[in-house]
Amino acid sequence: MRKTSRIIIIAMLMLTFFAIPVSAATTNFTLTVTKDGQNQDPKSKRTEKAGGANWEKRFYVTNETFDGFGTIKVISINLDNSKITSNPKAINQKTKGVHDNEGTEYKVFAPANQYYYLKAEYASGISKSLKATGRYTP
Repeated sequence: MRKTSRIIIIAMLMLTFFAIPVSAATTNFTLTVTKDGQNQDPKSKRTEKAGGANWEKRFYVTNETFDGFGTIKVISINLDNSKITSNPKAINQKTKGVHDNEGTEYKVFAPANQYYYLKAEYASGISKSLKATGRYTP
């Protein structure tokens, strides 16, 4: 009886600890850029890039809200090696709510289990200031 109980407890513990799903880290962002480059908040929080089966040579950005008339260009950059960057991705009113990864590949190998951040710059538009919020997965 005791041996059976121990086996059941060990099996339950193994299932609990080894069946933990792994997913890529995602960070909420708020980016503010201006035409003249003053009073900006152009960077997201740093986020760790997933490894293993979740590794991809691209990043994901979902624009949830967008204030202003124009376009923000974003790139993903490795925190420790600024030479590891992605291709630029445009976000604006048209991309609001779109979970899109087209064109978001990294230019060189982007190692997993390292920190990356999203950097924005004013690309075009008629508004003096543009603000976007959303989710970023390196």
